[in-house]
Amino acid sequence: MYILTVLWQLSNHLASETVFSKENIKRLSKIAYAGLIESGIYAVAVLSALLAYIFKLANRLKDEKDI
Repeated sequence: MYILTVLWQLSNHLASETVFSKENIKRLSKIAYAGLIESGIYAVAVLSALLAYIFKLANRLKDEKDI
């Protein structure tokens, strides 16, 4: 939601003649950092799901070995 808000502010300024202003540079930097943080969160979620799957398979192998 934060990224969308900053993009909205940026789009309002792009329509005017202040395209290359310091404010727009700051907004683009904020969007870049927020995107990096968000992609990091998704990477953690994917790794967690992968580990859960691996642990599930390992548990099945352990149960089969115990039988």
